Amino acid sequence: MCSLGLFSTVTHATDVYNSDELYIYGSSASDSPVLNTNIYNLSPNGNIVINGHFRHIKGDLRNDADFQQVGTGTYVFGDGTNVVAQVVGENATGVAPQLVDVQLNNTLGLELEIPLNVSGTFTFSVAGDVVTDRSQAAGAALVLESAASISSAEDDRHVNGYLSKVYSSASS
Repeated sequence: MCSLGLFSTVTHATDVYNSDELYIYGSSASDSPVLNTNIYNLSPNGNIVINGHFRHIKGDLRNDADFQQVGTGTYVFGDGTNVVAQVVGENATGVAPQLVDVQLNNTLGLELEIPLNVSGTFTFSVAGDVVTDRSQAAGAALVLESAASISSAEDDRHVNGYLSKVYSSASS
């Protein structure tokens, strides 16, 4: 099996099926890879590592394996002109993606079928909701790690469903 890399200013418009290693690197918000399609991260050996900024402007994220963002940078869902909501879901195992900073820029929103863990800031850039799937046995939720926060939530941009916050043992 071979590794695949998406690097600065690459626009990828066909579905990405990852069963080995996928590295995504963008040095800045304006110089980041753009994905116009679905990502299928397949188990048992799939591994996606994002280092820096990444714009996933159309398509869904279907995760069955390790998916994490390292370092700093922002994972952007949408480009402000989307015609459908984007989905973070599973194929089989439902492994929760681990992201640092997330920006919702899709006016039709983001649907969570599995938990999405955020350790930095989740930012609502446009009017659009995060909708969690309440029928999932595992309890799909937007999960904010202990140092995480939400920015720019308002009446027309908020979480509709489950939102959880992880506290350190020292928190009261």
